[in-house]
Amino acid sequence: ELMRVRFSKMRFGEHQAENWWKENHEKVYERYNVRTSQRASSAASTHLA
Repeated sequence: ELMRVRFSKMRFGEHQAENWWKENHEKVYERYNVRTSQRASSAASTHLA
């Protein structure tokens, strides 16, 4: 289960991190074998926070 992704403040500004995640989140899910149901609940919790 993927709980959180942290970005280095030294390497990424806030908007850079958001853009990187939009472009790469599917690759991260594939690499760490996050299932579709976990993806949906993870996305929902991100939007609620």
